[in-house]
Amino acid sequence: MNTFTAIYENKWLTLIDDATSQEVGKISYQQPLDIYISINEDKFQLSPEKRKIKIFKNYKKIDTLVKYNFLGNYKSKKSKFRIKGISSWKGGTKLVDKNDNLLLSVTNENGFTNNGKYKIQTHQDEVAPYCILLSLHLHLKASKSNMLVPMITAILSVTLLRNFFY
Repeated sequence: MNTFTAIYENKWLTLIDDATSQEVGKISYQQPLDIYISINEDKFQLSPEKRKIKIFKNYKKIDTLVKYNFLGNYKSKKSKFRIKGISSWKGGTKLVDKNDNLLLSVTNENGFTNNGKYKIQTHQDEVAPYCILLSLHLHLKASKSNMLVPMITAILSVTLLRNFFY
């Protein structure tokens, strides 16, 4: 099992191998729509559409992720892996193979607040850096969305209680 740490600073998310302290790759959040992943000399682009994400490597389309349920889970059209449980709840985001074997998990370092640090664990021998960074991106995207639900619920609860008692 390998562990990685990801740190978000200045619109870049950098993935570091905990065993070697070496940078594995980066995700750029400079552009609001297209997301760019850099791993050594390779450049990946994630282009989201309505219910899918097209993936390009060095400007050639290599795969498409399709959202297959309302929870935001994705499956690859080409390689048959799935990214599921996308959030910081219930053990975080998981990358699984076609037989539902756990390959990778991503969680927030702090389960209650997003401090910009994330823990990633591989559960099989070798997981491609591209798959790690892709899972990390989807985790980050969903975690931000999922933080809104508890905040809105708390605000509504306080408002209802205040109106009920006053």
